[in-house]
Amino acid sequence: MTEKTVEIIHSDSTVYIKRYSDLKALMKEWTALQSCQGEAIQKAISRNDDKLEIHYEYDKSAIPLSHFEPHQSGLFVEMLPTLIKAIQQCHSKGWVHGDIKPSNILYFPEARTVRLIDFGASERIGVVRSQLEQWQLTLSFASENQVKGLGTVEPDDDWYSLLRIIDQVIKIETNEHVLNQIKLNIVSINNQKN
Repeated sequence: MTEKTVEIIHSDSTVYIKRYSDLKALMKEWTALQSCQGEAIQKAISRNDDKLEIHYEYDKSAIPLSHFEPHQSGLFVEMLPTLIKAIQQCHSKGWVHGDIKPSNILYFPEARTVRLIDFGASERIGVVRSQLEQWQLTLSFASENQVKGLGTVEPDDDWYSLLRIIDQVIKIETNEHVLNQIKLNIVSINNQKN
């Protein structure tokens, strides 16, 4: 397992600092962020290799998807196309996020947009898992191959995670229109997998 990173956020700041246990972990996350950068991807401002830090753009109005209430499922569905595009962006650049879960998806109310954060678990597509010294995942959202360390890192890992999130929303949603919108997004995800 990897050592815990430390995140520091000053309440009046527009920057948060993430500290790493080693330079290799910092550089992997930095490289993934630079490769995947886009409107719906967390923005890294700078890094300090000596202090093992990456400085990120911070907006205190951001709300993690994990803090959404059940009545906000329609908002989640509204965010899904942007989230799908963010994941596609990473895959098109050769990266798998590796830890898509509600706390790694931020909603920005003022802009009514979403951003994918925390690329600490990211790996290049095609990396053989058995050759990794360590990897990160969240059991509730990880594919069987991720959990068991089998096969290679694949885009399907991220799609599996997103579908687990969608499953949670479906379990609590009763609005037929929202459920139909979710089904359309699932079709879009399945098209990405094929």
